[in-house]
Amino acid sequence: MELFRAAGMTYKSKHMNKFNQKGVTLIELLVTLLILTIGIAALIKFQMTYFYYYDLSKQRAEAIFLAKAKMDALRAFETIPTTSGKFAYNDIVSGSSTSTGNNATYSINWTVTTYTNPNYKTVNITVSWTDRRNAAKSISLSSIIAQLDPSTSGVVMNA
Repeated sequence: MELFRAAGMTYKSKHMNKFNQKGVTLIELLVTLLILTIGIAALIKFQMTYFYYYDLSKQRAEAIFLAKAKMDALRAFETIPTTSGKFAYNDIVSGSSTSTGNNATYSINWTVTTYTNPNYKTVNITVSWTDRRNAAKSISLSSIIAQLDPSTSGVVMNA
């Protein structure tokens, strides 16, 4: 039995170890390893999630770039009627294509609707791809293209 003092009184204890404890017990070591393992597992999961969303943001940026590039190509008509060797307003029609980017293969679909009085076309472009988790992703871009003769677009009017 060991004696110990507290608040000026001496107590006897059957449960006190006769030997002074030095070092780390096996249970303490296992608990420490468990906590360390849980922490490392959480860091690995966080890192995997981070890389997934990093790739996804790159894929979205690439998809937006492709949609804008297609919209710019459709807006770059040189004449109104179909003319040999030139891209014309009347040549703006629905279609599709594919593009292989850095992180994915993209499917580009555009739908063109023609309106009269006034004459214009609405263009809806959808870029679709599959991410690294095999989930379908897509972005859409819509715009209006007016039937204005490009040869008069830079004319300055004198009043």
